Amino acid sequence: MKADDFAKGTPWAIHTPALQEMIARTPEILDRITPEALTKFVENPESYEPDEFQLRDGVAIIPVYGMLVRQASYYAYLFGGRSSMTDLSRVVLDAVNDSDVDAILLDFDSPGGTIAGTEAFSSVIAEAREEKPVVAFASGGMLSAAYWIGSAATRIVAEPTAQLGSIGVVTTHFDRSENDKQMGLKRTVIASGKYKAMGNDAQPLPPEAEKEIQARLDYLYSLFVHSVAGNLRAEPEQVLRDMADGRVFIGRQAVDAGLAHQVGGMQTALTLAGELAEAQGPQTYYFNLTTKENAMDPKKKTKLKQTIVTFAGEAPTIMELAAALPDLVEAIRAEGLAAADHTDAVASAETRILDLAKVHFGTEPGEAFAKMVGSGVTVEQFSAIREMAGIKAETVSGAPASDKAKEGLNAAINAAGPGNPGSGGGADGSGKDFMALVSEYQALNKCSKADAMQAVQASNPKAHEAYLQKYN
Repeated sequence: MKADDFAKGTPWAIHTPALQEMIARTPEILDRITPEALTKFVENPESYEPDEFQLRDGVAIIPVYGMLVRQASYYAYLFGGRSSMTDLSRVVLDAVNDSDVDAILLDFDSPGGTIAGTEAFSSVIAEAREEKPVVAFASGGMLSAAYWIGSAATRIVAEPTAQLGSIGVVTTHFDRSENDKQMGLKRTVIASGKYKAMGNDAQPLPPEAEKEIQARLDYLYSLFVHSVAGNLRAEPEQVLRDMADGRVFIGRQAVDAGLAHQVGGMQTALTLAGELAEAQGPQTYYFNLTTKENAMDPKKKTKLKQTIVTFAGEAPTIMELAAALPDLVEAIRAEGLAAADHTDAVASAETRILDLAKVHFGTEPGEAFAKMVGSGVTVEQFSAIREMAGIKAETVSGAPASDKAKEGLNAAINAAGPGNPGSGGGADGSGKDFMALVSEYQALNKCSKADAMQAVQASNPKAHEAYLQKYN
């Protein structure tokens, strides 16, 4: 805050009566600014520097009193601005970094102050609450800029007679033209730029200048509202509707309007700060495993079991879980790598066996064997097919199967294969899709697709008829 802040029409986030009082006291304050007083002020910086926080049961109590300004100055000090928001930010960060501090309590008794510095200080509080709980206690007033800042706390406690709110932006224009006339003065303001001398006090405020000043205030007001909404985790529309029309709310009214969380005194605020610190604590997660039996599985005639993982609090992210349980994560990783190696080994072994089959039985029988393996048929299914076909287990290496054996095997495959829904069924294989039978016949007899279709059509007329009806 500077001596010309009023004359320049600087926007304030302050309770309007407090601003009017400061304006009324300006002549008196100016008379008190003497070289001797300034020298004393500079030589005694403790007169305007903020007190360090007071520690009580692990809670750092930080007073936020009087008019709030961005930077400390003698002029602000004379108006009751005992500390700047820059200095208060430093004290808050000191508390955050102090291992003896578990929570922070901001003790507010302020009408607000300048716009400059308010959003920055509010951001410091918002960041601090991510590290340690912050309780804003409105012991006297938490108005305008003070509320902008306090709304960033984890919780807000209002003393029953405390004043909160006054959300809005205000400025003042001085028209000293009549006063100049009485004093025989005529001032001429010369400037470059359309708006450079806008709102000067040598003339009445023109409509165009008033419109421009109003637009600037509206923009700052929008920032104020959206910042408060973000701090309170509320919708801007709710803040505009219930809180931000410039009204002042007292105690319980502030809670009902959503500006505070509860009513209470200093001890209530201290107790709440301690409880929040205990609840927040270190980011440690606990979980347990339980097994739940579901309904009976109709196919296996057994009850299904499901493992359930439950967490105390919010479930941690993968990164948080990895940091908390590094041994478990490494074990899971090792098991995954082993499983991958096993899969690769199995695939390699299968390829080797199929290659050996081609060498031992001959190329064509070996390829037929490989196709049979690739079809996914199980050992039990293939054994049943061979038994139905009357094929003995003993075979001669490289010897081609007899025509009779081929016909028996083909019939067995057709009979043992799964039925084709909607096609009917029968021992002659008519229950299977026609093209599926063709593929099986072609693979078994090493013939062309046309020959296979002709053969299957002759042996399975019903399947062929169903095929024609489906596509014609």
